[in-house]
Amino acid sequence: MKIKLYKIAIIFVLGISSQAYGAAAAPVVQNYGDVFPTLSDVVLGANRTSANGPWFVEFNLLTTADIAIGVKSNGLATPFTVTSTRISEFNNSSHTIAFGTDTFATNPFSVPIDQLVLAPNLAAGTYALAVSGSGDNTNGADFFTHLKVLPPSSVPLPASVWLLGSSLLGLIRMAKRKTV
Repeated sequence: MKIKLYKIAIIFVLGISSQAYGAAAAPVVQNYGDVFPTLSDVVLGANRTSANGPWFVEFNLLTTADIAIGVKSNGLATPFTVTSTRISEFNNSSHTIAFGTDTFATNPFSVPIDQLVLAPNLAAGTYALAVSGSGDNTNGADFFTHLKVLPPSSVPLPASVWLLGSSLLGLIRMAKRKTV
């Protein structure tokens, strides 16, 4: 009896842990591969699949960076209309990092785009751009993605700097107490 309860408990815990992490991004329709800062404007054309959207464009960020991704409909006779974009974790596509917008003051790309997603100081990791839309193009790509990767605009201080600073303040305070 104890062994059966033990097995049931293990199966239950494994089931919960696999569900808690979320589903990986699928279907992936295009892949940038490894990306790093100083990548200016890399364009990928992507075709949606027969599966329901969103459709994902994957990229593996090698180091912390500022990310800008623009999405443009194909603009052909049989248009695909982009309705929304977002950056999510690749291994948990329900965890959104940044949402896209169709209203932006400046376009960081040299060509017009329909949607813009900005993710400043994005940590290294594997991410997916989720693109939703409607329409079907039989003569080429349904949508195009533009990726720009820049060095991070602000570099956070490492924990060791904070620890050193607080210990120095403590030493100064102790020195003041001894002199008084």
